Amino acid sequence: MTIDLNREQLIRKAAKGSAEAFEALILSCHSKAYAVAFRYMKNEADASDVLQEAYIKLYTKLKTFSFKSSFDTWFIRIVINCCYDALRQQKTDRSKRDQSEDGNDRSEMLPGSRSDESPEEAILKDERRAVLEQAMSLLSSEHRDVLILREYQQYSYEEIAGILELSEGTVKSRINRAKLRLREILKEQNPEFFV
Repeated sequence: MTIDLNREQLIRKAAKGSAEAFEALILSCHSKAYAVAFRYMKNEADASDVLQEAYIKLYTKLKTFSFKSSFDTWFIRIVINCCYDALRQQKTDRSKRDQSEDGNDRSEMLPGSRSDESPEEAILKDERRAVLEQAMSLLSSEHRDVLILREYQQYSYEEIAGILELSEGTVKSRINRAKLRLREILKEQNPEFFV
């Protein structure tokens, strides 16, 4: 794998402590990293918080980057790990809150409708999205990871293999099994989803 010479120099300078190089490095991968964080965290505030944590980890681990893989795939793995840490913390916080309250504090943000959709279309689309998100949450983490990276973030099999440190064959197999499992969950819980 070859890395753009300018990018390699940027990484090396950032690893040596250059704030300007680190900022440029962050800017070069921000949109991809934010998209992944948003897909896991499901809202802007949490995605931004996770990304800040990922940038801190990037800063502390940058010296360990070995240039054997793509920098982007290496950093996306850090982002995913930070998402899992945040989700575990949210689950713990929610559990503590539920134990101290009667559990009625469960407000959700509904996705806004687009102006070119009728209210009925927007409601149906939001309902389908909610059903799909619920089904995705029931997948194992290994299945959810590959689906998010492939279907939502449009990463190639090779990129996913790098991010998750798997072979391409394993990635393809997991994607197929994840799609089958997702379909099973949807059929079990929401057969009308396929109508």
